[in-house]
Amino acid sequence: MTRGTMKILLPNSDRNQAGATLKAGAVIKAVEHFKLQQDVTIKWANGTHRHGAYRWRKGVGHVITLSTYYSAEDTSRTLWHELTHALQIERAASKGKAYADWSAEQRRYAYSVRPIEVQARKFAEHYHPQLPLAA
Repeated sequence: MTRGTMKILLPNSDRNQAGATLKAGAVIKAVEHFKLQQDVTIKWANGTHRHGAYRWRKGVGHVITLSTYYSAEDTSRTLWHELTHALQIERAASKGKAYADWSAEQRRYAYSVRPIEVQARKFAEHYHPQLPLAA
């Protein structure tokens, strides 16, 4: 899917192993709500140790990986959480912070109290009920 010059790439398979399906229209609305400017790629992964992961890739943009083992509700909350990280990095970049510096600054904190993680959990809890991203 393309929004302006920005692309949103969804996983190749329609649903994860738990049967959750991403709602393309809702994902577009979430990206638009956060006013993300960089491409967003979403992938399924078989890992059971985490719900999802966010990575910034130069030349690719935001890469979000979601577990194939989670329910639609957990998948939706996780995608909101990871999209919040995309928003955070774009905001940091708009203030002139390099990704490496921003990332190092955040790693000074334990994961559970890291400011970006606290905010991402709050955003996921706030936005998921309003706009579920998976069914």
